[in-house]
Amino acid sequence: MKYYYVRVLICSCYLRRQTPATRQVPFFKRTCTMIDSILEVPVMTTNRIKELFAQPTRSTVEVALYEYACTGLSAIMFDRMTQAQVRGLVTGEKVDYPKDEPLELKALRKMYSDKYENDMPVGALGIPNENFCAALRDTGKKVKYGQGTWDFITSGTNGTLLYCMIRLAEPFIVLRDLEGNPVTKDQIKVDCRKGNATQGTGAVGIIRPRMDEWGFAGHLFLAVSGEYVLPERQLERLINMAGLRAGLCSGRPGMQMPFGQFVLRHLKHIGGAKPREITISEANGEPKKRATRKKATLVENGEVAGHLNGDPKKPGEGEPQSTK
Repeated sequence: MKYYYVRVLICSCYLRRQTPATRQVPFFKRTCTMIDSILEVPVMTTNRIKELFAQPTRSTVEVALYEYACTGLSAIMFDRMTQAQVRGLVTGEKVDYPKDEPLELKALRKMYSDKYENDMPVGALGIPNENFCAALRDTGKKVKYGQGTWDFITSGTNGTLLYCMIRLAEPFIVLRDLEGNPVTKDQIKVDCRKGNATQGTGAVGIIRPRMDEWGFAGHLFLAVSGEYVLPERQLERLINMAGLRAGLCSGRPGMQMPFGQFVLRHLKHIGGAKPREITISEANGEPKKRATRKKATLVENGEVAGHLNGDPKKPGEGEPQSTK
């Protein structure tokens, strides 16, 4: 009742101060008219916008440049959907490729590449940047960037902080053999196995390209300043866990199969800002200690100092006696 009475009183005082002329016009309209008459917003020309875009960035986040290398722990398989198949999902038109074409050609069509012609890869074979980022993002649910209880890189409700901390330098990751050479079409094997139909009943045959011995290398940028900073030790842990838990491409552990697993072989700072140095407690994975208001207890020569008056007493003294 008090809040209602005060609100009515304020409204009545406001109406009494208005004149019959101003009472006809809403308050927000009169305010906007006053602002428009005082401030005139200039029109930004194309040349002005171009000059603004050319200004140096005002960001203060410093980044460090790392090089990394990973090798596969299990075979990797691919199952790329072609652009014609993606458009078919939109238009409802079914895309059928010749059933009598060689299996090698069917498998090669499912490979990722940095260049395509007629939906067939003709450039370097490899893995899209987004696939590696997805593996790191999903693994971030188990890796922390700080010592807080909920300092996980990825949260189930608040999204991920991965892209505030890490940025991959290469837009496309080239797949390589263990000699370091880019993988060629001749090195791709054909994997044929039975699968279950998603609609109806019965089995279907799945044709996928497969590589048994593989690896990849590249560069990444790591933020070393700002609100969210990932220590180098946690970056190494993140990549290794992503290789074991998430994996890459088709049949990966994230899809309940053992393919696409990898392990980190090399991670080194090669330029940019100096990496953040972590404390001994962070390196050991110890949780962050919080300040408490517990009363101090002095234990000396088998005696415990009193909490209030400081009188020493022996352990067990003053405790309730058993009734037995």
